[in-house]
Amino acid sequence: MTRYIAGQPQMIVKIAGGVGGGVATAVQMEHSVAKDGLTIGIVQQTNVTGQITEADVKGRYDVTKWHWIGNMAPLRNMLGVWHKAPALTLEDAKKTEVIIGATGRNSPTYTVPAALNQLLGTKYKIVLGYNGTADLNLAMERGEIHGRGANWISVVISAPQYIENKTFKVLVVDGLTRDPTLPEVPTLLELAQGEKEKAAVRLISASGQFARAFFVPPGTPADR
Repeated sequence: MTRYIAGQPQMIVKIAGGVGGGVATAVQMEHSVAKDGLTIGIVQQTNVTGQITEADVKGRYDVTKWHWIGNMAPLRNMLGVWHKAPALTLEDAKKTEVIIGATGRNSPTYTVPAALNQLLGTKYKIVLGYNGTADLNLAMERGEIHGRGANWISVVISAPQYIENKTFKVLVVDGLTRDPTLPEVPTLLELAQGEKEKAAVRLISASGQFARAFFVPPGTPADR
């Protein structure tokens, strides 16, 4: 990014409370960061819709007041299960409890399996508190959990052996369209039945359009 900023300033990356969907980072960016344009934020895409859907997030920040700079790429979140899970299909998960690991309620690791429980009556038991996808992968391999969510690219980049060895099965994605690399996997929108359900799923899925977007806090001068 420094190549496109006058003077090519040094950029320092600071990890600031990303666990649990990045709510702490969003709050910090809105209320604690100097409004001088020198601090740029990036949070989970679910922070955009989380201020509407999560009771513990409402009122803590307002993404409509953030100054959005740009987005690296949209993302599709998914839910997948380990090959040793007690239920390897959505249909079987309606009858059998499957343990899904998640980082926090405002994370796609939680929202996708929670949506499936509401939409289809699946029995996904969601266990919170994991520190990112690396921890979730390790927990899956150990048999501590049966599956995980997050964006599909997190598997492609950090655990390609799951794809090569066919040890991880993707059951659903939450984008507005199917992922071109997973053409057989349905979207949450396809699984929704009534118009009310479809509207709710569109809201959840819309967060993926923000994906890896950068912003500066409200009150930052426009010229910055």
